[in-house]
Amino acid sequence: MPLIGLNIVGITTFQALGKSRPSFLLSLTRQLLFLIPLVNILPLFYNLAGVWAAFSASDFLSFLLSGLLLFRELRAFKESAGSSEIGAGSETAVSSVFE
Repeated sequence: MPLIGLNIVGITTFQALGKSRPSFLLSLTRQLLFLIPLVNILPLFYNLAGVWAAFSASDFLSFLLSGLLLFRELRAFKESAGSSEIGAGSETAVSSVFE
């Protein structure tokens, strides 16, 4: 499934931002926090098909969690960028000093 990509992007993004807790959480979700419980629960209802469905379900749940955390980070980034006083035009003032 192509949903795993967002999880990898989320892990890498939070590592690059120096936020280890969300990165660590996302790296554990797919294989540990979601897959193991789903492998134990879904076969009770769907037999062997439940084991195979657990892989897709854990990928989907980690995709949702990654999307949620990345969306919250993007929103916080936009709010902090909007409140800064550095904006368009300040680059020309700095560059004119060096000319």
